[in-house]
Amino acid sequence: MRDLKRVVVLFVMLLLGFSFPAAVQAQSSESNSNVKSAIEEVYRDFAKHFKDGNAAAIVENYYTSDAKLYPPQGGVATGQSEIEGMLDGVISAGINLDLEIKELEVFGNMAYEYGVANILNEQGEQLAQNEYVVIWKKDRGTWKIYRDFIKDSAAN
Repeated sequence: MRDLKRVVVLFVMLLLGFSFPAAVQAQSSESNSNVKSAIEEVYRDFAKHFKDGNAAAIVENYYTSDAKLYPPQGGVATGQSEIEGMLDGVISAGINLDLEIKELEVFGNMAYEYGVANILNEQGEQLAQNEYVVIWKKDRGTWKIYRDFIKDSAAN
């Protein structure tokens, strides 16, 4: 009788073990879809501020206070002030961005995104195409960039 009880308990645990990941994955898919929509909205606003030359609004609204940006040429911009300075330089050079999300996975209040950034001149001609990885963090109900890694297209 004791062995039968163990077999039943193991069987139930096994069933739960197979059903739990499926439930989590279904929930995660819905979350990924919702978060992707939210991030696409952030990028639309980001692009508007970028075209308007407003690096301060980009940093204030879309980067966490402890964010880091790793540009393709190397180095790191730490914190909103340094990131704003770096973005000011890019904007001053007449560069525009077209960002395309390729992958997105959500883990609670964090998410990672892999994508492609098309680097455009003022006339809209493509100058380069860089890959990027962004780690997003939900900050007071808003998805913000926590880490931003950009791979130089010349390294492809």
